[in-house]
Amino acid sequence: MEKTLQPIAEAERELGATLPASYKEAMRRHNGGEIATEMDLWELYPIPGPGAAEKAHQPSADMVQETLERRTWPGFPEGAVTLADNGLGDQLVMLRTGNQFGPACYFWQHETGHIELLAEDFALLDLIP
Repeated sequence: MEKTLQPIAEAERELGATLPASYKEAMRRHNGGEIATEMDLWELYPIPGPGAAEKAHQPSADMVQETLERRTWPGFPEGAVTLADNGLGDQLVMLRTGNQFGPACYFWQHETGHIELLAEDFALLDLIP
């Protein structure tokens, strides 16, 4: 397995589902960055592995750790993966169907549990490396 794909495969094993190709490709290239949307600027959590700590906007924050933590929060979508936050507790998430996460990205508001579609595919979001 290509070295840059190993952390992604390990993250998928830990989360129990496959991540969409568009997300994996972006993380393979940048493993972090920001997403600009009309409603907010989102700080992406890096995939855990070598170099992730330098990309994290919070100490020890990575996509797997943050997802496992958010899954304990009331109203967090069941089985979702969190990709980013806006600094206010809201999350950019993908929803799980069976053994894979769909490519669509949603805004999850932590105060109300409201979820809103932001993009049909991660690739459609404005990634700022």
